[in-house]
Amino acid sequence: MAMAQAGKRVKLTGTQNTSSKEAGKIASLGLCDVIKLVETGLLGWLIPAERLVSMLQVSKGLNRELVSLLSDEKIRSSLSAILRVSCRKDDAERRIDFSRFKSVNVELHLQGSCVDGHVVQEIKRAVAAGWGGPATLHLDAAVPRGSTQQATTAAGLLLRDFRDLKHLKVEGALSSEKRATDSWSFLTQALQGCTCLTSFDLVDCRMDPDVFIEILKQLICCKGLKRLSISGTPFGDKPQAPVALAWALRCLPELEFLEIEGAHLGEKGLLALCKTLPFCRRLKSLDLDADLELTDDMSTPLALSLPRSLTDLRLSQCDMEDGGAAIFATALSRFSGLEAVDFGHNHMGSLGVAHMARGLWKSVYLKRLVLRDTDCGIGGCCVGTTVLAEAMRSCWRLTDLDLGENCFTLDQLSILAKSLMLSPSLRQLHLDGCDLGPAGAQLIADILPSLPLLSLLHLSRNDLQEEGLATLLPTLAKCERLRTLHLGGNALTAEGGRMVAELIGSLPALENVYLEDNEIGLVGALHLAEAIRASPSLQHVSLTVGVATGEGEAELLQAAKRCRIAWHDDDSCCV
Repeated sequence: MAMAQAGKRVKLTGTQNTSSKEAGKIASLGLCDVIKLVETGLLGWLIPAERLVSMLQVSKGLNRELVSLLSDEKIRSSLSAILRVSCRKDDAERRIDFSRFKSVNVELHLQGSCVDGHVVQEIKRAVAAGWGGPATLHLDAAVPRGSTQQATTAAGLLLRDFRDLKHLKVEGALSSEKRATDSWSFLTQALQGCTCLTSFDLVDCRMDPDVFIEILKQLICCKGLKRLSISGTPFGDKPQAPVALAWALRCLPELEFLEIEGAHLGEKGLLALCKTLPFCRRLKSLDLDADLELTDDMSTPLALSLPRSLTDLRLSQCDMEDGGAAIFATALSRFSGLEAVDFGHNHMGSLGVAHMARGLWKSVYLKRLVLRDTDCGIGGCCVGTTVLAEAMRSCWRLTDLDLGENCFTLDQLSILAKSLMLSPSLRQLHLDGCDLGPAGAQLIADILPSLPLLSLLHLSRNDLQEEGLATLLPTLAKCERLRTLHLGGNALTAEGGRMVAELIGSLPALENVYLEDNEIGLVGALHLAEAIRASPSLQHVSLTVGVATGEGEAELLQAAKRCRIAWHDDDSCCV
């Protein structure tokens, strides 16, 4: 059932899970301005690491308590934290003594046009005092746009002095006008000196093709580079760009991860890449979601060029059909060490899925398999699901299976269900958009007792209705390790909201529940609000209330406050 036009999108995020003791420790440190600790480390000895992200928010400046903490050499030397300092353009007045972080693994995040501003001056002082620079540098739209050549050169020379820099990420669109293009020269200068760089990400940087080529050429200086990601940065019409990439890859003997997404590689670019991949003898992960057109003719050279060291192969959205699937299946049969395969969003049909599954029969180490939106169930043909079910029995280490957006018949689901019952290691199961209906819910209910490690179940957009949910409820309540449950778009009403609220009380590990695009209504939302208050683990609930603007809004807000949860009303909320 579609969401009512007047429906409100609401996000309920639990905050009651933070104990008063932990909250007191956070308050005593005064971490409320611009510091965000994103992984284990700096405060890991005070609170569990998994709570850091939810409790600490990005803010505006370093406070005295943290500086005092870092000044204690005994504490500082025992830390392996990642400290994220967000330096924005509007922070020009504050002073940061970066030299205090000599013994801390720093992630420096520069936002806005501040590369040639006050923050850079502070960094220069720290470098002059012996600071080796951050281990991770994230430039988020931080290119000095329209700046003078002198300032641009200074910024490039400064980055070259970051002798400890290992991870560099450049993000943010930029116009192709001449003055903006000139400012990118600081990055080419920086790459010349980043000899310790192990990871380089170029994200959504719409630069002039000539500048892009120069950046690719400078990658040959980074001999120790292990990860290269080019996402949303088009190669342009110049054939030199893919040639420059191919040449750079030949000069990166340590490369283990290569990702090219949304770069419009083109036929010539793909052929250049195919000639280079055999030289990447240590490559473990290859992701080419690059708007490719993998026709049968183009599939052959790519399949033959795949290095034998691969453990993770992702070729989603590449317009691959059943012929290309057969070619890759032959290539995959040579890889006994594959751990992850993603051929999602390729309309290969039932026959293509059968070919692909045959290629995975020897992949005994396979842990993740994605065949989302492959038209596996179209026409009711059971060939694809039958061969896939047989292949899954040999993949006994499988932990993540994504078959979403494939409309299966009950016969096809029954075949898959028998195989899933023999996959006790499965932790994540995605069957969203599979047209299960109430009848298919019974098959899922039969599977769940055989999956004791299941932590994520995605059943959105299956028209389960209350009947199907009632069928699932008894077995779902016994999934003690379930952390994330997706039930959006299943035509659930207030009664469905009550059932989910009852389910929340039965699952001690449940952290996230997604109920968007259902007609839960005010009554169902109130049931959920009470369930969140009582749950020891729940952190996030997303739902569509389905009431007209203004109707019941005050009541729901009061319920959210009474249950000590955050309430957000956002029509464009994306979960």
